[in-house]
Amino acid sequence: REGIDVQLALAPALPALRISMFGRFEEHKIGTVLPGGAIEEGMLAFSPDGTKVAYGMKSGSKSTLVVGDKKVGSFDYLSCPVFSPSGNKVAARAGNRTSDSTERWWVYVGDKKSAEEDWIGELAWNRDGSQLAYWINPGVKIGKDGIYQGGRYFAVSGTQRSGPWPVEGEGIFPPVFSPDGKRVAFEVNGMGQGFVVSDDKKGALFVLVERPVFSPDGKEIAYGAVE
Repeated sequence: REGIDVQLALAPALPALRISMFGRFEEHKIGTVLPGGAIEEGMLAFSPDGTKVAYGMKSGSKSTLVVGDKKVGSFDYLSCPVFSPSGNKVAARAGNRTSDSTERWWVYVGDKKSAEEDWIGELAWNRDGSQLAYWINPGVKIGKDGIYQGGRYFAVSGTQRSGPWPVEGEGIFPPVFSPDGKRVAFEVNGMGQGFVVSDDKKGALFVLVERPVFSPDGKEIAYGAVE
């Protein structure tokens, strides 16, 4: 007991946290959690300037997209909303199981549906928020083991579609735009094969590739690769 008291007495006092060092600390409300469910963990997104919020709300087994004060749909699957860099737009992908072997997925921009497919991958905005990029897989089925099978994978950027590409669903990652928003790269890894898709072309084949990065002028793409 005495030893514990001595150790506590000798412990240095913690410095006070001075938020004012970094600017004035203020709080203000930017939204209200709507009744009918709870915000899902990892499903809350703020606009880059912190003035807008969107989130996924869980009620039972269903998820609802909430944008501002509007509720959108009731879904089996919902991704975290993604704001454009300007913060003027927010998008999310959502899906429902329609049978034992099929699903239906949508892209919502705000509360408006902008795309519908059998499956849609993670979303990415370009710099000015004029384009969304993502994978789609028309014709895909869900096997008895729960794994996506078949279909054809296309890379979508804005209104443009490229492919089909030889892709395995578990190896798809969010697309990456160049700084000027004019080019987009899609990373693919699956079944011991990896490659990058850009400009409607498939790059060299490797055992594994790692997230591509554009040069500042958007003319070159760099990525890690395992041969």
